[in-house]
Amino acid sequence: MMLLDSSDPVVAQAAPILATGRKWTPRTATEKAKAALRHRDIVGQVQEGRGGLGLGASTPTWSKATPSQRRKLVVQEVHREEEAGSTASLKHILVGCKTSLTQGLYTWRHNQVLKSLAAVLESQRTSVNALPPPSSRWQATSFVREGEGQANLTSVGPDAGQLGGARDWKLLADLGQKLCFPAEIVSTNLRPDLAMWSASSQLVYIIELTVPWESSVEEAYERKG
Repeated sequence: MMLLDSSDPVVAQAAPILATGRKWTPRTATEKAKAALRHRDIVGQVQEGRGGLGLGASTPTWSKATPSQRRKLVVQEVHREEEAGSTASLKHILVGCKTSLTQGLYTWRHNQVLKSLAAVLESQRTSVNALPPPSSRWQATSFVREGEGQANLTSVGPDAGQLGGARDWKLLADLGQKLCFPAEIVSTNLRPDLAMWSASSQLVYIIELTVPWESSVEEAYERKG
C-alpha cells in the first residue's frame, strides 16, 4: 500500500504483484476493505446499544485519515473480514462439519438433550421400581344402595403410565461410554441413544434421538430411520 499510495506515479506503478493462492489475493482484499471504509464514511457514526450517540470508540474517517492511518485501517478491516468469514456458525456445526465432528462439537448439542431426557426417564424408572408390586387380582366394584352411606373409597395409587406393569425396569443411555445393547434382548451392534426394558413384562423401549438443524430435519430422519 505504501507504493500504491505514493504521490509519485512512477513509484505507484512499480508496485509488485504478490503471488498468493487462487481464492485470496491481497489486491482484491485491499480494494474490498477500502470500499467498506468509504461506505462507513457515508453511513457515519451510528448508535450501538443504549449508550447514545458519541459514546462509542471514535475511529478516524477514511476521508480525513493520514496515509499511515489509512494503511492501519485497511489492515484492521482485512483482519475483521477474514475473522468473520472463518467463524463457524451454529448452522455450520449442525449440518455436519467434519472438523466439528472430530472435536466433539457436532455431538455436544445432541448429548445435552440426551442427558436431560435420560435424567427424566431415570427419575421415573426409579420411582416406578420403588412402588409396591402391581396387583393382578380382579377387584369388584362396590355399589351403594339408595339411602345407605357412602362406600369406602380406596386410595388410588400413583399413575405409572406405560411403566406401571413392572418393577424391574432398567435403563441404558449412550453417554460417556459406548452403549452395548442388552444381550438378553438381542445380540446386535446397533447403538440406540436410549434403551429401557423390563424382563418380567418383556417390554423394551428404544429411543433414537435426532437434534439436527431445522432445515435438515427430513434428511436426518431419513439417515437415522
